[in-house]
Amino acid sequence: MKTLMIVWGLFTLILSVPAHAYEEHREFRVGAAGIETLKITCDAGDLFVTGNARATHILVKADIDISSKNPEKARRFAREQIELQLLEKGREAHLKSAIGRKSRYIRNAAVHLHVNVPSRIHLDIADGSGKVVLRALEGNLYVVDGSGSIDIQDSGGNVDIDDGSGGIDIRHIQGEVNITDGSGGIRIEKLDGNAVIEDGSGEISAEMVSGDLTIKDGSGHIEIRRIEGSVRLSDGSGPIDVKEVGGDVVVSRDTSGSCLISDVRGNIVQAQ
Repeated sequence: MKTLMIVWGLFTLILSVPAHAYEEHREFRVGAAGIETLKITCDAGDLFVTGNARATHILVKADIDISSKNPEKARRFAREQIELQLLEKGREAHLKSAIGRKSRYIRNAAVHLHVNVPSRIHLDIADGSGKVVLRALEGNLYVVDGSGSIDIQDSGGNVDIDDGSGGIDIRHIQGEVNITDGSGGIRIEKLDGNAVIEDGSGEISAEMVSGDLTIKDGSGHIEIRRIEGSVRLSDGSGPIDVKEVGGDVVVSRDTSGSCLISDVRGNIVQAQ
């Protein structure tokens, strides 16, 4: 019994060798004259994009974080396995962040991108994992996201999101919103346009929408407030709470959960 305890103690000690954090910073820029759309393809890591009406360039600041027991291996991994590029292709700019295959010396690797663009530029984003934060953008926003939260505020264009998992928070939007989501909570607030949401599971909250609101939901609590247009709900399960709607409210497929509807100027239609 004593021998087994000694062997286990040594084994634990070997596994608990601390990893070191290796950090590296890179910057890129390209002139924005004539650029209409920025396409971003990024791997693991957070993405922050901020618009500026006076900006004349697309500026990218990349922070590379690598966790490794061997600092030299981490430096080599950053040099050989992390791809970062910003290219101009006609009326488009392409930003790519890719992380290659990790070895046994690399525990984790991520590239966090901070991007500043002219606010007029459209964004086309394909994100692997990590949070996406978009601020003060006037162009249309198209986001395909694997996992991680999405936070969009102060946008003057349309917003189209295809999300696997993670919370979505959208506020102060002057355009149409279209969301397809696998799981995770969704919050919409102060939207000057129509909104369409198709959600697998998770809570949905929508407040202060000037247009129509359409929701197709698998499960989760739905709370709706102060919608100027009509509301159409198709819900699998979960409570529904609707209040202050200027148009009609149509609810179908509510198989379980309470359904509270009040302060509606138009007609209320409930169908199984």
